[in-house]
Amino acid sequence: MKILFLILASLCIKDNYSSYSLEWSDWQTSECFSGVQYRTKKIPDGDKDEYEYQLKNTYADNIIVDCGVEGCSLVVDKCICDRVPIKPNSLSQVMASYNIAKGSVLKICIENLVFGKQDSKNYFKCDRRDKL
Repeated sequence: MKILFLILASLCIKDNYSSYSLEWSDWQTSECFSGVQYRTKKIPDGDKDEYEYQLKNTYADNIIVDCGVEGCSLVVDKCICDRVPIKPNSLSQVMASYNIAKGSVLKICIENLVFGKQDSKNYFKCDRRDKL
């Protein structure tokens, strides 16, 4: 009886989440900075969705970035990444944003970028020619 219950429970759980992809999206290049890419992963969470996201630095130098998350407005402190250091040709830690309205598409906007290991207010300007 226990085995039958576990099998039925696992089928129900699988069916509830079958419309979600628990895989990472393809890498997308930042709208402004050609050497910063991001990817996202949607995780079901009741009436809202949770997203995990990760940044990639393809520049040949260390960077420190600030970013915002479009589509995230209910929990302000979960809608930003603040002063995230990323080594050259490396990935950031995985970060999360909560309370994204179902059906929204998460978009990461790199707001400030500093080159080097030292944090400063010497922000690098947008380097994507199509956005200048």
